[in-house]
Amino acid sequence: MTYEQFPYRESEFEELSRIHALFEDPALGPTLDWTEVFGMDLRDAVRASFVLRAWVTHNSGRFDLALLEQANMQEVFHRAAPRVQIETLARTLTTTIDEAKASNAQVPTLPRHLQRYAFNPLTARPLLDLGDHGIWSPQTMLVDRALFPANLYYRGIAHWGNRFAEVLGARTEAYVGQQLRLIAGEDLHGEIEYRQGKDRQKSVDWIWVTPRAVILVECKSARLTLGARAGDASLPSLTDRYLTHARQQLDRTAALINARTPPFDQFPVDRPIVGVAVTSEPFYLGNSTLDEYGSASTIPSLVVSLRDLEYWVCMPAEEAVGTLLGILNDPERRTWALHQALGELRHLGRNPILDAAWREYDFIEQRDHRDRASMDPVTA
Repeated sequence: MTYEQFPYRESEFEELSRIHALFEDPALGPTLDWTEVFGMDLRDAVRASFVLRAWVTHNSGRFDLALLEQANMQEVFHRAAPRVQIETLARTLTTTIDEAKASNAQVPTLPRHLQRYAFNPLTARPLLDLGDHGIWSPQTMLVDRALFPANLYYRGIAHWGNRFAEVLGARTEAYVGQQLRLIAGEDLHGEIEYRQGKDRQKSVDWIWVTPRAVILVECKSARLTLGARAGDASLPSLTDRYLTHARQQLDRTAALINARTPPFDQFPVDRPIVGVAVTSEPFYLGNSTLDEYGSASTIPSLVVSLRDLEYWVCMPAEEAVGTLLGILNDPERRTWALHQALGELRHLGRNPILDAAWREYDFIEQRDHRDRASMDPVTA
């Protein structure tokens, strides 16, 4: 039920901003050419998706191609997204009933009692061509969500295969480091390779040394399968592969630090060592004590999604560390998702990385001499 309901309760700003921040920012390393998938780069595809969603929302779900010829649409093409890009994306996101059925047939089926959680073809192609009856969006909120990172993952895998997974894994690790540096600065250390050759071994991806604790961070660009999200028999094996493995990596690095094993003897042992396992998508029950969510780590640790990380790093460094330690020391709160464990906090300001990414889509003219950066992205 969590995967059926929770994603639709989350703010869209983070997901839309993360499209550029995670998949296109050249600072994170090699990128892939998304024009091969959409016929345009991701930034233009997102802008076109804004137009498409607004279009179908204000037309009772109808995508009427005849409206492209109306005079008032010319301003939209000029200020928001060119007509050719809107039409191109619409074709990419349009399916027929027969195509939707064929797409559904390619996905592994769920047991009968889990059918309510089955794959919905409209999450990938939310516009439905009904022939003489026109093109419709049965659920308009799925239009721009078709480009959310979770859906881009499956498009990328379908187009590039393992190459996409490798690129995304490296970019996710770099992205986590980019977020952590907002508060860690020069106290953040990267991955350490301490054995080479056939016995090659590496530490966790990031090590943040603070006055109160040493925080170990392991990244996983992990996705649960549809069956695992529905809670079928595959869930324990997948969480073992992702969450248990991440926790074991946290424990190994902590043990190396405590044993003063070079080059880990550079890190202090006079303060707690705690861990954070960062996943690309939320594992909503990842911190629970349920057997289905993997073995616990020896050191205190939390499973944290990218979304939670993006919020946590908006706190001042000392407060962020103190809050994390407080959660880990609380037997109840450490079993919750981080955003729930943080509780009702004061406004922490905006994440500058997400804000910069959002401005890549900014097509609203400045009015009353306002700075675009100060505009509320939800309103924009």
